Amino acid sequence: SLFHRREQLTARDYWFFGGAIALYVALTLGNITRWSIWFDEAFSAYLMRFDFFDIARYTANDVHPPMYYWLLKAWTSVFGTSDLALRLPSLLMIAASIVVIVLLVRKLFSINAARWTALLLAISPLLVRFGEEARMYSLALLITSAATYVLVSVTERPTRKKWLAYAVLVSLGMWTHYFTALVWRAHWVWRWSVRREYKNARKFWTKEWILAHVGAIALYLPWLPF
Repeated sequence: SLFHRREQLTARDYWFFGGAIALYVALTLGNITRWSIWFDEAFSAYLMRFDFFDIARYTANDVHPPMYYWLLKAWTSVFGTSDLALRLPSLLMIAASIVVIVLLVRKLFSINAARWTALLLAISPLLVRFGEEARMYSLALLITSAATYVLVSVTERPTRKKWLAYAVLVSLGMWTHYFTALVWRAHWVWRWSVRREYKNARKFWTKEWILAHVGAIALYLPWLPF
């Protein structure tokens, strides 16, 4: 089986994983206001002067969908539009992504693999870089990581709530960044690769798998004309 026996987390494990997240936060916060916002971030900051409808209208003429900008608008309405306020959501989203990825690795492999994953992600230059940037890549990472975890979980123990969550996450990914479509294609490859190990995946085009994609497309339809 792809899913290994769950090892119990010890107090030491919680300290280790918490320390890894703290390390990531410290590395990212150390430089988060060192440089002024650059051109792409300036577009994010510029959109914050508009309401939610106008944000969608203006970004429809750009190359990205509006989900990240809507969330940033809600955030800046409370915390303002300083460089730190604009960038802090990215740090928090990537920190949350690390937690999700660590849980996924623990589910698929082992606690030891999860420990190494936490450490390597915490010091990843790529994640530190995008945790300092007021752009949608951090949100895309969080959504795709969560969707991957849900897909693995629903393959192990299918429920309607999990399939619904997967459909919503797939749609939210497309509302955030179009390239998340590549992750959903990777999910297809993974599902095909484990079809002989799990009875609910032996038939690739199951009713639940189809309905999840139909639901995701239905939720995405309002943005499709743009």
